[in-house]
Amino acid sequence: MARRRPAGRADPAELEPEGTLICEGFIAGRPTPWKAPTLGRNGGAVRTRDYKTYKAWQEWVALQAKLLMGRRRPYGGPVALSARFVLAPRPGKPPDRSNLLKSFEDALEGIVIRNDTQIIDGPTTRAITDTEPQGVRFRVVAAGR
Repeated sequence: MARRRPAGRADPAELEPEGTLICEGFIAGRPTPWKAPTLGRNGGAVRTRDYKTYKAWQEWVALQAKLLMGRRRPYGGPVALSARFVLAPRPGKPPDRSNLLKSFEDALEGIVIRNDTQIIDGPTTRAITDTEPQGVRFRVVAAGR
C-alpha cells in the first residue's frame, strides 16, 4: 500500500525553484479582517454582524484568486506571500494588519496554496489613504526546495 503524503506537503518533484511566481494580482474591495467569534452565555460561538462582511470578503478573494490561477492547481511547497492592504479612511480604529493578513491567507487556501501553513515569509503592509483604490495587491512566490 502506498504511503499518503500529509496534507499541505508537496512531492519534491512538484516543487518550483525559489523565486518562481505562483500568483500575483490586485483584488479590489474593502479588505475585511479576521475576527474571533465571541462566546455566548451557554458557551456556544456567536457570530457578529461583521461575520457576513468577513465571509463575503473571503468569497470575493477566493473567486478572484481562481480567475488569476486559471486551471493551475494549488501549489504545495513553501511560499513567500507579500501583501499590501489599502483601506479608505473611516472613523474609529483601523483594522489590525495581522488580522487582515489572516483573513486573506485563509481565502487563498485551497486555491493558490494548499494550506496556509506553507507561508513561511513575506512582508505585509497596511495603508490608509484615499488616493489609491481599496483592495489588496499581493504576490506569492515559491520559497525554495
